[in-house]
Amino acid sequence: MPTDPRRADRCPGVLRPHEAADGAMVRIRVPGGQTSSGALLALSRLAEAYGSGLLQLTSRGSVQVRG
Repeated sequence: MPTDPRRADRCPGVLRPHEAADGAMVRIRVPGGQTSSGALLALSRLAEAYGSGLLQLTSRGSVQVRG
């Protein structure tokens, strides 16, 4: 896949995973950095089913899931 310099700084998202050395990584933006326990439970289930099983909180209030 060729690298487009215009896309180099784009953050990975659910529809645009980043291929890191340890697998794909997606970042989910959380409006205002706040969410419900139900939403986190749903994300954790998705992380277990499709990723490493861990949710990582970023310094900008997003949630990261790694493959």
